[in-house]
Amino acid sequence: MGRIRGIDPVRSGSPAIVSLRLIGSLDQTKSVEAVIALRRRGAPTLKAKRAVEAAMERKANVLDVPTVESPHAFAEDLWRFGFGMSVVTPVTVDVRKLRERLGLTQEQFSLRFGLEQDAVRNWEYGRREPDAAAKSYTTVIERDPEAVQEALAVPVEWPARATQAGIPHSRLGEERCPQAGGGPRLRPGGRPTRGGR
Repeated sequence: MGRIRGIDPVRSGSPAIVSLRLIGSLDQTKSVEAVIALRRRGAPTLKAKRAVEAAMERKANVLDVPTVESPHAFAEDLWRFGFGMSVVTPVTVDVRKLRERLGLTQEQFSLRFGLEQDAVRNWEYGRREPDAAAKSYTTVIERDPEAVQEALAVPVEWPARATQAGIPHSRLGEERCPQAGGGPRLRPGGRPTRGGR
């Protein structure tokens, strides 16, 4: 990108996906200058304009910015014009460190988060790099593993046949549920086996 009508482009940097937000009141914003700041970093004019307008209307927006010299310098530039910025580009997570921090084996990590064990092994040994979706997912796991596990968990309800078989409601709960590895084993027809196990 060369000079475009007086816009001095940022000469080097890395691509980033950013989301803009309004940080003050509308009368304190300088929307044209914010669009120019995005243009300086290689964003197409129309996309930059739409992202700034969406931020001013407090709507969601995401924009691919080709040349960001540094996220801090870019954020400072936008801040002067009344806009905040978040970088949403997923980073490559060190899967081995994450897994070890969580105290999980490769198999446990794979099962807990619904990943292929071969993929986890390949990422850890550097044979492959996660694709964009896997980078995003492992970033979310790194930030809040409990929330990810909770979102993936499907509660198992106490089977109606156990209630019909006369198993007391006081034994309800995941820790007693046959599907979760607890509670009595049931024969076909819903009757407990001898000894309950």
